Amino acid sequence: MCLEVRRFVCVNSSCGRRTFVEQIVGLTRRHGRWTEQLRSTPASVGLALAGRAGARLASVFGTYGTVLVDAETRRPVDLLPDRAASSLAAWLAKRPRVEVVCRDRAPFFAEDATVGAPQAVQVADRWHLWHNLSEAAERSAAQHRRCLQALTPETPIEPEAVTILVEETASSPWPTGHRFADRVRNRHATVHALLEAGHSRRSIPRQLGMTYGTVKRLADATHPEELFTGQ
Repeated sequence: MCLEVRRFVCVNSSCGRRTFVEQIVGLTRRHGRWTEQLRSTPASVGLALAGRAGARLASVFGTYGTVLVDAETRRPVDLLPDRAASSLAAWLAKRPRVEVVCRDRAPFFAEDATVGAPQAVQVADRWHLWHNLSEAAERSAAQHRRCLQALTPETPIEPEAVTILVEETASSPWPTGHRFADRVRNRHATVHALLEAGHSRRSIPRQLGMTYGTVKRLADATHPEELFTGQ
């Protein structure tokens, strides 16, 4: 079965896209690598069953296979019934004229290509190269998020908003001047000042360099002395 869609040409000469292909609602989408039915089936199984029960049912559906595409013509060559290690190797072994294997980062594809076509060179396509680069950049940014936070604070904090007057109370087990107690009191006051200023509990950990659990404990405590229990 063949599907014909319309292709639109952009009249803006400076547009980098130049042409746009019509999408069929419920059937296709831009940069789609799965059919809409295949996309919705695992989602429905996960919402209904989740966990191991969903995995067992998904294996019955047989939703995973291996599509082999001619990289030069960009047309499908064959469809393997699974992602097993032996399927691709057996397919390549029957075709000794294969010179280049373009694959993703899946380790079993690398092993299959080596076994089935030892004479072929293994490469990555442009999409996977950019995808790998974007993932590496994201991991690097996450590892250095504290440095990025210092350079680009979300909202300036007024100095007076975090200034507190610590008063010693008779009910407090820790006196003023105790290093632990003063640190907890100051953190408690800082968190509550930011909450009163309209900051969310999700943004405060990034601003103060604390974990979400620490901020939650400070925010839930009405008085800092509640956090001294059991110390």
